[in-house]
Amino acid sequence: YKGTLFHRRQKDAAIVIVNTRWNSDDLPGNLLEEDPDGWTVVRIPAIAEYDMIYRSRLFEDSETHIYKQGETLWPGMFNLDFINETRRTMGNIAFEPIYQQNPQAAEGNIFKHKYWKRADIVPGKILRVIQSWDTGYKKGEDNSYSACTTWVETEGCYWLVHAWWGKVSFPELKRKAVALYENQTINELYGRPNEVLVEDKASGQSLVDELEEDTTLPVKRIQPEGDKVARAHIVSPAFETGNVGILDNRVWEVDEGKEVT
Repeated sequence: YKGTLFHRRQKDAAIVIVNTRWNSDDLPGNLLEEDPDGWTVVRIPAIAEYDMIYRSRLFEDSETHIYKQGETLWPGMFNLDFINETRRTMGNIAFEPIYQQNPQAAEGNIFKHKYWKRADIVPGKILRVIQSWDTGYKKGEDNSYSACTTWVETEGCYWLVHAWWGKVSFPELKRKAVALYENQTINELYGRPNEVLVEDKASGQSLVDELEEDTTLPVKRIQPEGDKVARAHIVSPAFETGNVGILDNRVWEVDEGKEVT
C-alpha cells in the first residue's frame, strides 16, 4: 500500500479500500491506528447488531435499505440458521472478524470474564501445582516483561492462584524463580509446585540451564508453537467450557511500581 499504491495517486484522489477484515493488524487496522479520523468506515456485518440504515446514491432514485437488528444481510442466500451454524462451527474468535467485520471483538476478548470460574478458595482435591514462566531478558523500559503464573489443578479445572510480572535483569530473574518456588503462602496453601515450566528459548534457555545446575527446582522445558495470540486461541475452548478458574482473593505481584489494569 505505502510502497506502491499510495505514491501513484493523483492530487485530491480518493482512496477506497474494500476488503474482509481478518484481524486488527490487517491493512485497514493499521491505517485506522495511524489516522483514525482520516477514514470513513462502512462496516456491513453478516448479522445486524442494531438497526442500520443504508442509502444508495448510485442512481437518481436513491434506495434506502433498513437492516434491522438480528437480521442477516442477504437472507435469500445466507439465512439466520446458516449464519448461526457457521458461527457455532467456526467459533466466535474466527467468526467475528470475517462475518461481523469486527476483529477487536475476537482479539480483545479471547478470555472473556464470564468464562472464568470464580471461588474464594480452591474447591476440591488438589492434584498438582504448576508454575509457568514467560521470560524477558534485560531490565529497562525497552525490554519485555517476565511473568510467572501459579496454577492449581483439581478434577476438571485449573485455578490461577498467583501471578507475578516485572522487568528484571537475568540475575534477578533467577532469584525470583527460586523465591516464587519457595513462596511461603503458596507452599502452605497448596504445596510446593510439582513442575516449573519455562519456555526453551532465549533467556528461558539460560534460566533453565542455571536452575538445573544450581537448584533442585523441578524445571521442565517447553516449546510452545505460534505467537501468544495463536496460543491463546488454542486454549480458549478450555475457558469456554469452564475448565479454568480464578480466585477472588488471588495475589498479583508487580515489580517496578507498574500499575496493572
